[in-house]
Amino acid sequence: SALLKKTGLEARIAQGEMTALPYKPESFDGVVASQVIHHCRVETLRQIIDRIYELLAPGGYFVWVTPMRDHCEWGKGDEVEPGTWVNPDHHEGPVPHHYCREEEVREFLKAFDIQIVERSRFEREGRHYSHWRILAQKPAGERYDIPPEGGKRSQIQA
Repeated sequence: SALLKKTGLEARIAQGEMTALPYKPESFDGVVASQVIHHCRVETLRQIIDRIYELLAPGGYFVWVTPMRDHCEWGKGDEVEPGTWVNPDHHEGPVPHHYCREEEVREFLKAFDIQIVERSRFEREGRHYSHWRILAQKPAGERYDIPPEGGKRSQIQA
């Protein structure tokens, strides 16, 4: 992208299904998910975070920004499960939006070493926006084996 070129940074940018990212385990030193992976139901969110964990190299970092329950969009539309709302009038369309409690954030990230969980709040045009800003690290002593085609992955202690 133009921003990467301007800053002299390099990155490979790809688009794909969040629950089935086509990469080998331990392929990344860091993953950033800002305002993205909350667009689903809770079980799918768990699967995404599990996949991120698997994709991170030992010691790799996960940066996650996700809305909190006192966000201005909380409670609008239909609650399809606790904390997940679908608002047909939302500017992104009728997609699920899950709003996390701190306990949920910590539960989703229980396999990680959580470095930072902080609240971010700002107002724009009279509306308040509230998000969790999270930094978590995959423990350095864990890795995954790469299974044969169609096989299951298993965790290995190094």
